[in-house]
Amino acid sequence: MTTATHVALGLIIGKVTNNYGLALAFSVGPDIDHLISYAKHGVLLNPRRFLKVTTDAEDPWGDQKSFLHNVFVWFGISLVAIAINQRVGLIISIAYLGHLVLDALDSSLFFPFYPRKFCIKGPIVYNSAHEYFFLLILLLIYIFI
Repeated sequence: MTTATHVALGLIIGKVTNNYGLALAFSVGPDIDHLISYAKHGVLLNPRRFLKVTTDAEDPWGDQKSFLHNVFVWFGISLVAIAINQRVGLIISIAYLGHLVLDALDSSLFFPFYPRKFCIKGPIVYNSAHEYFFLLILLLIYIFI
């Protein structure tokens, strides 16, 4: 899913938990591994290539969703966070899991058991009218809860 969709989910979780900062950070944060891929392949300093790569469902190098898009990493981070502070840990866990669920819903390849055990390809085409309709639904949920 696009960053906007992850932000919308973070806003919902933030409103429900009364902690926007953590909810937004962990609903968007796992995508930091995309930046690692972009830097490695020299895309960050080339606006045209950056725009193409970030708006396309295809991952030209197969490494944009790596270790942070792994359910075992989510589980480990969640356990540690909950052990340190139950309330904060639950917010972190829910927001992070929400990120993974959204990524599993879109049409770009998602490997929840990185490195590449099996692939999920969801029904919502990445960066499409369907995704923006889904985003609108999330924003309406945010407004009305």
